[in-house]
Amino acid sequence: MNHFKYFKQEGNKYISTGGKDNLIIFSIFGILFLLAGTLLFNAEGEKAIKIAMLAFSALMFLGVYGQYKTKVIIDTATRTFISEQGAFGKKFNYSFDDFSRFEVHKVSYLGLITTNVSALAYFQKPSEKEKPVGIGNFLFRTYPAQKVITELELILKQAENRS
Repeated sequence: MNHFKYFKQEGNKYISTGGKDNLIIFSIFGILFLLAGTLLFNAEGEKAIKIAMLAFSALMFLGVYGQYKTKVIIDTATRTFISEQGAFGKKFNYSFDDFSRFEVHKVSYLGLITTNVSALAYFQKPSEKEKPVGIGNFLFRTYPAQKVITELELILKQAENRS
């Protein structure tokens, strides 16, 4: 039996657990903006700055909550890939048969500093366009995204061997 870092097994289902390190970083920035907005900008002329910082921190906490609710479930019994994107997004079900490829998407600033790395799985039904599904987002490094894809490939190979 394999033990995965980014997925936990519950029977025939594998549920994503990784990519939550971003939540800590964004939560810290949200708390800093909240504190700066409430403590630093108390003068009468700085009211607009205070409101903007409080609104930005509220949006940041909403983004953290949405990322916390994002989940990927691989059901090897029914051979489906279930994606729940964000707090308000709907579920998408994809068959293993529609799977085409994995991809690591890296965004960098001026080609020097990596700011965001996304692990994506692509699915394509015969009569439709190819659709990317986000598996995880990571900051600054590509290694965690590559590790998630490696674990997913191992899960898919195990499902193929069982059937």
